[in-house]
Amino acid sequence: MFTLTRPCLKAALFASTMFPLAALADIVTLSATLSAANQNGSDPALVTDPLGVIPTDAFGAITVTLDTESFTLDYNLDVTGISSDQLRNFGPNATPIHLHIGGGGKPGNFGPIAVDLTLGATDTDFTDTATGFTLSRNDISILLEDQGNVQLGMHPGNDRIVDVLQSGNAFVLVHTLKDIFVNDTGPVPGFPFGEIRGNITRDPAAVKSAPAIGMDSFVLKDAVDVPSAVADLKAKLEARGFTIPIVIPHSGVAANVGLELAPNQVIYARPPKRLEKKLLSRSGTIGIDLPLKFHVFEQGGMVKLSVNSLGYLIDRHELKIRDVVMMMTDKLIEQFGTVGDEGMGLATIESTLSFDETVQAVQDAVAANPVPLVIPLVLDYGEGNSGKHRSHHGHRSDRAPVLILFGSPVVGTPLMQADPRIGIDLPLRILVWQDRHGVKVSYSDPRFLGGRVNLQGFDGRLNNMANALERIATAGAGR
Repeated sequence: MFTLTRPCLKAALFASTMFPLAALADIVTLSATLSAANQNGSDPALVTDPLGVIPTDAFGAITVTLDTESFTLDYNLDVTGISSDQLRNFGPNATPIHLHIGGGGKPGNFGPIAVDLTLGATDTDFTDTATGFTLSRNDISILLEDQGNVQLGMHPGNDRIVDVLQSGNAFVLVHTLKDIFVNDTGPVPGFPFGEIRGNITRDPAAVKSAPAIGMDSFVLKDAVDVPSAVADLKAKLEARGFTIPIVIPHSGVAANVGLELAPNQVIYARPPKRLEKKLLSRSGTIGIDLPLKFHVFEQGGMVKLSVNSLGYLIDRHELKIRDVVMMMTDKLIEQFGTVGDEGMGLATIESTLSFDETVQAVQDAVAANPVPLVIPLVLDYGEGNSGKHRSHHGHRSDRAPVLILFGSPVVGTPLMQADPRIGIDLPLRILVWQDRHGVKVSYSDPRFLGGRVNLQGFDGRLNNMANALERIATAGAGR
């Protein structure tokens, strides 16, 4: 296993006895995810809203670097589902993006504008993307005298704004003219207008030092770079009977939409036919983690390899292992408690459609998703394997499982920027399979996948991904 470190940039601090008037300068990193607005506040978990949270297909993420000596901040905002020409001017300065303080001194409660983030912004600060926009600005003053028409009663004061930001008692808000609400539910009179919000926290969108759940990681000491390591690994896998249906070039796909990501690729490797058929016969859902993933990525100047551990696959799919040594390994794994009370993140829906109709309906639902998604692979496990498929219940089926990969680099890249290890589970996958009870649609909950690497600061994005995946799977099942 390897340990991630989180760099912290601090200004030099001299002894107060020598420089009694020296300011304690600090560079603080803050972050927030933006999602559906709460009627009375910014966080549904913190404020009970009798009118409910109005669901929306729009979401976003912001990272903020605050300089407590110069009282300025740099920020980068990434919004999906709203374009820059759909922003709605609002507030005392008639600008669309604001930073509020929490009302009543409590995080999550709705409060007044404290910093106008788009005051003085120009068109060059915005970059349009395939699904929304990004906004990057530097050296934005947080002081009252630089906030245009924002009044003292709407500002915590120059001496308190830093504490407000660091305490989590602030939130960011993006106004839009677009109808972003799901199922034509909003907007309602008063707040919220068309907008997304998110609480700002001191803990940045980053990874705490912890091993990933169910994942073995290694440093490839002899690797020169990721592409050559992938090529070498592919050749070795193919020499051992694996077939490679696809290599997902995460960093290359990110670059296609104007995002930066350190070299990051995933090899999908189908085991030799005999082994693959055995595995598929012993678990209905194992196909969602086959082909096996060999994840090669760069981090900290090193080339690393991650694979899903044997114990993770056994526990996740309740594989019945007959080999004595494997059974002993399974028992040892159980003793280490790899399966928590929350389960292993798998969800399965019974389909009302035929097998082929379900496969097509899933793809149709992916194509109809409001945020454009790409399907890089549809893999029929029956291709290349002769004979009927035997399910884990012993039932012979005319159809082997079908795996459907799909995703959006705009949605997934920020997760990998925070922790490249999550790339082993991206893009998202849906498995269509069949047993004697009928056709099933299975998928992995993105919140569980984020939890595997202890990803912090992306709850809103992961929740939106989970909701979208559930809608796609449900539609694919004809429900």
